[in-house]
Amino acid sequence: MNFSTNNEKLKKEMEDVIRIFEEEFLQNEIVHTFFQDESIITNQIEFDGEIFKFEEKEEKSDDYLEEVRVAKRYAKISLFKILKEKSKREVAWGALTGIRPVKLYRSMAEKGGNAAETFEKLFMVSKEKISLVDKIFNVQKPLYSKNAMDINLYVGIPFCLSRCYYCSFISENINKVSPLLVESYMDTLVKDIENAKATIDKNGYSLRSVYIGGGTPSSISLSQMKKMFLTIGKVDCEYTFEGGRADTLDIEKLKLAREYTNRISVNPQTANDKTLERIGRSHTFDDFMRIYEMAKNLKFDINSDLICGLSKETLKDFMYTMEKMMQISPDNVTIHTLCLKGGSKYKEKDGLSDFYDVVDMVNFAYSTLEKNGYNPYYLYRQKNTIGNLE
Repeated sequence: MNFSTNNEKLKKEMEDVIRIFEEEFLQNEIVHTFFQDESIITNQIEFDGEIFKFEEKEEKSDDYLEEVRVAKRYAKISLFKILKEKSKREVAWGALTGIRPVKLYRSMAEKGGNAAETFEKLFMVSKEKISLVDKIFNVQKPLYSKNAMDINLYVGIPFCLSRCYYCSFISENINKVSPLLVESYMDTLVKDIENAKATIDKNGYSLRSVYIGGGTPSSISLSQMKKMFLTIGKVDCEYTFEGGRADTLDIEKLKLAREYTNRISVNPQTANDKTLERIGRSHTFDDFMRIYEMAKNLKFDINSDLICGLSKETLKDFMYTMEKMMQISPDNVTIHTLCLKGGSKYKEKDGLSDFYDVVDMVNFAYSTLEKNGYNPYYLYRQKNTIGNLE
């Protein structure tokens, strides 16, 4: 799609909208013109020679950033209306392109507005997604903290055993880099943790949570893990270890992690071994089950990640995965929709799941989890996600 605008500040937001419909309008030309006269904001959009004009009354603000936010919002909505009409396609999240819709919803509610009505009428979000956001908003209410002394600690390990084809994280294959590099990184990380602890103590901060993520933290050696855990110490809060892949874990690492942490992620992504092979994973679903049982016996709270839209998977394949996961009932299940990121091997779309299958996968996951007693408590969205989903 060929797109141009006379206002560079609005371009990025409008391109986010175009991305939702890019498959339908690869050859079309769009020219956007923005102007503001006192309290009238005008967005004129020319779509293949056809001109549309949208006017909104909005008082000029003394807050420059707020004025830019409002301009972006109306430009984005104007373009969305045209592309939605031309494509004849329903878009569950409407014109919302932000990462955290619940945060926006909360902001509107706290200002005394009717957030649900604004989501429906202004952003054209479906009733189903509004209901989901509202549920999560209410679940999160007791957890909101505006105490500046409450903080969270994240510890990053940028190494894996191999790079999954959908991954764009900054990480390296631990078997293909110098052991001296890994050791040097871990030594520096220990110093960073020590400095963070000193800052926490000096300022009297209250630690709400600790999360060790990656990469795959369990890809480092047992001795390196020991050094890291000893430095962090035992803390009385939610403390999560992103074990991640079954091929990086064993009973010794699990026992060590359990001495310090109370929560672990062990992620199959899918129960289909052919898919695991296609996405570059070197473990099977049986391997996941073996590690899962070990972690369960050690009385971890367990999270397991699943991905909707993995290479060539059908709705039937995903339903099989959900059936297997409900048989073991992890404490928490995270559903990701596949995101086509620039740094991944999946940036080329050949061989991916059908668009409509992916939408059905997400809906099936939600209904299945709800029927099995799970409650949604968090969601986020990313650019380039299949179906513009969550």
